[in-house]
Parts: sequence; C-alpha cells; structure tokens
Amino acid sequence: MDVLAATSTWDGDAPATVAAEDVTVLATPGGESERGALIVLATTSAQATELASAQAGGRLSITIGPRAG
Repeated sequence: MDVLAATSTWDGDAPATVAAEDVTVLATPGGESERGALIVLATTSAQATELASAQAGGRLSITIGPRAG
C-alpha cells in the first residue's frame, strides 16, 4: 500500500506526492467517521517522519495495488 499526501489548499492543479511506499496495514479499527478513518501502518522511522509531516500540512490518502506473485 502507498500513502499519498495533498496539501490542505489543494486545488487540483498540483499532483499529490507519495509520502510512503510499500507499507503494511496492521489494523483498521472499526467504526465510521465523516472525518476519515484510522489505519495503523508498519513503517520505517523515515516513513513515519514523512507521514507525520505530510499529515500536518494536508490530507493523506491510500492506494492499494495488486499483490505481487
């Protein structure tokens, strides 16, 4: 799974950036929210730092690709 980041002022002109690649989902706690969802990820320290910075400046989204082999 990859995590994409877009600024809070995103207007559709600039593409989102990849904040973390090939991370593993550890948990998706239940419950619904109109503000988004909590997803617990296994990341490296560098990925965690990048995700924290990206989240502070905007919105995070996930992409899920096909499983390898």
